Amino acid sequence: MPAIRPLKSLSTVPRRALAWIFLAASVLGLGLSGFIASSSRDVLKASTPLIREKLPLLEDIGQVERSLLAIQVNNHQYFAYSIPRAVYLERRAQLHETLEGSLARLGVAFPENQRLDKIRDVYRNSYQLGPRLDQLMEKSPSDKADLDDVRAVLVEMAIDANEINGQLTELRKHVEQSVLEAGAATEDSISRVAFLVTGYSVLIFLIALLVAYHIRARARAEDELAYNASHDVVTGQFNRRALEARINALAGQEQILVVIAVERFHRLVGTLGHEVADTALQAIAERILTHTEALHPELYRLDGANFALLYAPGRQTAEMDVALILEATVKPFNVGDYELLVSVSCGSARYPADGGNAVMLTRNANAALQQAKRSGKEFAAYTAALHEHSEQRLAMEVALRKAAAQDELELHYQPQLSIVDDRIIGAEALVRWRRDGKLVSPAEFIPIAEETGMIVEIGEWVLREACRQTVAWWRNGLGNPVVAVNISARQFQDPDFFAMIQRALTDTGARPEMMELEITESAIMHDPEGVVLELERLRALGFALAIDDFGTGYSSLAYLKRFPLDKLKVDQSFVRPLEANSPKEDKAIVSAVVQLGKTLNLHVIAEGVETEEQRDLLKQLGCDEIQGYWFSRPLPATAATEFLEKRMGDTVPAQ
Repeated sequence: MPAIRPLKSLSTVPRRALAWIFLAASVLGLGLSGFIASSSRDVLKASTPLIREKLPLLEDIGQVERSLLAIQVNNHQYFAYSIPRAVYLERRAQLHETLEGSLARLGVAFPENQRLDKIRDVYRNSYQLGPRLDQLMEKSPSDKADLDDVRAVLVEMAIDANEINGQLTELRKHVEQSVLEAGAATEDSISRVAFLVTGYSVLIFLIALLVAYHIRARARAEDELAYNASHDVVTGQFNRRALEARINALAGQEQILVVIAVERFHRLVGTLGHEVADTALQAIAERILTHTEALHPELYRLDGANFALLYAPGRQTAEMDVALILEATVKPFNVGDYELLVSVSCGSARYPADGGNAVMLTRNANAALQQAKRSGKEFAAYTAALHEHSEQRLAMEVALRKAAAQDELELHYQPQLSIVDDRIIGAEALVRWRRDGKLVSPAEFIPIAEETGMIVEIGEWVLREACRQTVAWWRNGLGNPVVAVNISARQFQDPDFFAMIQRALTDTGARPEMMELEITESAIMHDPEGVVLELERLRALGFALAIDDFGTGYSSLAYLKRFPLDKLKVDQSFVRPLEANSPKEDKAIVSAVVQLGKTLNLHVIAEGVETEEQRDLLKQLGCDEIQGYWFSRPLPATAATEFLEKRMGDTVPAQ
């Protein structure tokens, strides 16, 4: 048997926890993004002065130093006559312009810097020595005195240059310190950004893992959903949905569908509970598959205790194949501490001959199943005649559901006669259905009403109509003829039954002593202990109680003597064979029922009396009351009223 795969949640982590995790991750991600943006602004704030201010200052200081060196070189080259005077003067002017520009920019950066002021002063002095050097060199010094003067000027200019370089060195240190501080701030900001980016990346990675895990869990859950959509969670077999899809995908391949119903399974559920019932279903499914292995079938659980077997036909007939299924359920099933015996009914249909799609095929197989149940057999195969019967039955079911609303139901009353003094003592209310102007036989529609549960609604309508008619007869001075109303097993087992009886009495004004409730033998034996209590409640209201169709079912005399009954009704199947020359066994059965009733202090009424001879025999046997065609057919309400008006209290002549 396939492993059962219960549906799981989308993740082992609760969905609410996942939502909180995603929310926290989103908030944390937004926070990190904010910190990264703030740190980036810090980097920009720290690096902008460094790039735009501090580094250019170092360049300007370097330019001043280079210019001073170039001026010295230019002076010495001029002194050594290595360059012409014109070149010397041109270079001197260019270098002076460059140096002044650098000093001006430094002046903007350090507007009140003493070192820069000192540099300017020393440079002005050095620059003023330039014309002096030019004058001495113009004389073309030849003697030692003139050369000493030139050297003195060059020395003084060198001293000034050294002084300026010394001041520039200190100024460079100051600027470099500022650069180092700005660089450190920038480095700190960059490190913070790098840390936040790393954290953010880790967070994104964790979120990605969580999302991947969630997606995987969701995919797994979707797989389980798909599995459970086509499988039964109790047995692990395919379900009805899978069967429909399988049939619709056959594309003309010949198959046989067998629908299997486990009988009276609801009793097992009610007695032993769902856990034992589920285990039993698993055992039944497993055994069916084992016994039908040669057919290579596919087993489906449809609903409740219903299964379906789909397989390709072989050389054997469908009836022989079904024998394998029946064989599988013959032996008891050991479920826990219980040994269970089950019986099944089967109906089969062929694809595509009996149905070209899932709806038609399963409908026809079910029609065959119902035919098997109605005929008391274990198996029936679908036929065209069965299809026609099923359609007629379905049409009748649809029409019957509308019958009460369309006033198509009516009550006929069959008078009941005291066999002792030939007086009318009451009548039995019998429901009739007039469809399209014609009466439908109760044998045709009552079983449908029982099977579909419509009998509960119809039964309530019958009771109310009978109560109204009883009140009408009483008000018209016809005395108190007791009206007997049949109560079906479905009605009697309905939880609202007693409340429905009380509503009918209240709404119609009928008195319980005007009524007699006839309950079938099978209905009262369904739950004897509970029935005793229900009958006592009805008896306490004032109803007369009769057991209908006595002898046709199974009765326990131990319970029968406990039931608060007033009357036994001999079924017509025992009355019809009665004749003067009928076998003694027929008379013995009726005599036994009558004597049993007398022993239990019950009145006995026989139904189905059609001849005077039967009436006389029943009287000899000690029967108290009769009803049947010998005395009167069931009559519509108006005719029954007229009959009662003429015959009530009179002696009835033989007909």
